[in-house]
Amino acid sequence: MKFKKEICLIVVTLILFVLSTVLYSLHDNQIPTSDTANIETGDSIMMTLPYQTISTTTTGIGILLMTIAFISYKTKNKQHEQTQH
Repeated sequence: MKFKKEICLIVVTLILFVLSTVLYSLHDNQIPTSDTANIETGDSIMMTLPYQTISTTTTGIGILLMTIAFISYKTKNKQHEQTQH
């Protein structure tokens, strides 16, 4: 793989990590029904994370791309060292 492609993979990985962080931090504020919590007790807002699975998926894809770029760079670097010796 060429160096430019490896750099592009790393940049895409960073973008995916930022995107997954933003998606994971988004949450829905839902007021629970009276049978799940009492508003007077201070349990008036439950937080749910609706984008948690998308965030986890983008993180996994980012890790995969970073691993591919790392392996490509290492094999290219090893071949370059062997040709110099």
